[in-house]
Amino acid sequence: MTNLEPEDWLTNLDEGTTNAPLTHPRIPDFAERVAERTAELRTEQQLVTSLTELRHAAALTQTDVARNWGRSQSRVSTIESADIATIEIGTLVDYARALHGHVEIRVTVNDHTYIEQLA
Repeated sequence: MTNLEPEDWLTNLDEGTTNAPLTHPRIPDFAERVAERTAELRTEQQLVTSLTELRHAAALTQTDVARNWGRSQSRVSTIESADIATIEIGTLVDYARALHGHVEIRVTVNDHTYIEQLA
């Protein structure tokens, strides 16, 4: 495994198939890159695939969210069943606040990242 290129090593890390050392002869910050990717993987494992799952993770009912949000339970149901791409950002921010969470927008171009906390 030690003769893999760094990109291959990180790909294999995603799949959990490598025990390569945390050094690389051509990349001085290799250990840091591995640590960052490991942290990303840990975060990815906590991702949910719907707003409903997010609400369940917060241990809240639709009625709880509606009360926190000041909207009806049917509005919460409508938001949770909508295609996330069609929900307005302001509505998503309000929903996240009702879960006692926040919304963050992250835009990455090459090695540059812009992050905006919306709630």
